[in-house]
Amino acid sequence: MKNSNLLEIFRTFSPKEMKEFKYFVSSPYFNTNESVILLFEFIRKHFPDFPDDKIEKKYVYSRIFGGADYNDGFMRKVMHSLFQLAEKYISILGFTKNSPAVNDVLLQEYFSRNSSSLFLKTWKNTSPAGNKNNLMSSEQFYYSFLSSYRYLAYGAEHKNVDFIKFAGKNDLLEPFEYLQGHYYNSMMNLYEYYLNTQRMAKFEIDDPYFENIFNSFDQRVISKYPFLKLHSNLIKMLKEPSAEEYFFENKKLLSETASHIAGTDLENIYINMQNYCMRKIRANREEYSRELFELYKMELRDNDFSADKQISVILYRNIVFTSLQISETEFAERFAEDHKDFLPEEGKASYFYAKAHISLKKGDLESIGKYLSRIKSADEMLKADIKSMYILLYYESEAYHQFYSMIDTFRHFLKNNTGISDERKDIYSQFVNLAAKLSAVKENFSADKLSRLKDEIGNKENLINKKWITEKINELEKNNLST
Repeated sequence: MKNSNLLEIFRTFSPKEMKEFKYFVSSPYFNTNESVILLFEFIRKHFPDFPDDKIEKKYVYSRIFGGADYNDGFMRKVMHSLFQLAEKYISILGFTKNSPAVNDVLLQEYFSRNSSSLFLKTWKNTSPAGNKNNLMSSEQFYYSFLSSYRYLAYGAEHKNVDFIKFAGKNDLLEPFEYLQGHYYNSMMNLYEYYLNTQRMAKFEIDDPYFENIFNSFDQRVISKYPFLKLHSNLIKMLKEPSAEEYFFENKKLLSETASHIAGTDLENIYINMQNYCMRKIRANREEYSRELFELYKMELRDNDFSADKQISVILYRNIVFTSLQISETEFAERFAEDHKDFLPEEGKASYFYAKAHISLKKGDLESIGKYLSRIKSADEMLKADIKSMYILLYYESEAYHQFYSMIDTFRHFLKNNTGISDERKDIYSQFVNLAAKLSAVKENFSADKLSRLKDEIGNKENLINKKWITEKINELEKNNLST
């Protein structure tokens, strides 16, 4: 039973759901098979760990069926029945959370049962009329289309409705506009996905295919709904990075409408906006570090993180590093502390890594090693980041023996590691080489070598710790000009 679908689905349950499912299984409306109830009650006692020796099929069978001879076919049948009940439970749970879907089913039922008053009461609760700015997801456009469509069908087919008067009072084209919104947003989401994937994986897509569809959109509809305008601008940002007006228009739209945008949709918009800033920063547009910082603050404002809604490791680290880039050290430290408990269990090491960077920014070199030594992770990228952090620490501490030893260790690590992409290895290697050159200039100062190093760094667009290296170069220039 260890690797069965049955235990796999129960591993997704929360303690509250497990307790609620007990009543679901015991309800004669859903289940009348006593063996299924017995199996669930036994499994429930071992939730959530499900130790191997307690969930072996023959052992479970003997415990719930009183020592009867083991019957594998019967056991499989009971397990399958319980699994089907668990699927029905989570599907009902998911359906009831989707209030627009529930209301649409009610509209259909009241229509088929000829209950005019209940149909109209339900429709008034679902109608998007007068609430256009709150259409902030493809799903909302879809259910608005269904609501509008059901109402037109009611007006056309219900015996007690004068259709001529009904048609004169209602916009018969309204459902088409909502359906357009659903289609436009779905297509733009796909286009954004392909453009981003093309950038990362460097493969060719059929640009004319998407471009022709995108250019065919009714701009009157796009401009009418802020949510559609946001996505239209995102595509233009991806296609025309130099046309920065689309970024700033989206930033303004986000500040006005973010509270109405559904969680996943809002997260994707923020990711695209933040990635745009990162690409600008890598292209030596340092002013976009401030723009990126402001976007992160907006995203924090629009999210309430908790044990159930955790913060991603990438977002956590990026907020800390961006804050430090623009010397918002106090904000970085406060954020790192306030949000550490919302990190997923496998990402807890990011707290210590963030604290090491904060300590570096504050000049507290003694604390850096303490934080780094507390990191236990199998993540190869994090291991590489930690090594790069030790290089910074040893440089700042003027511990040159340890510095060059770590440079050598890091190079061997990159050469032999198969868990890091060649592209990422190249980025780390560039940093290692530049750090070595920086240290060599510091130990035996040469204005010409420092100038060449400064030019080399200025020409690089994708370099980790670039701001730190630049600061160290400026320090060397300043110190040697004053001597």
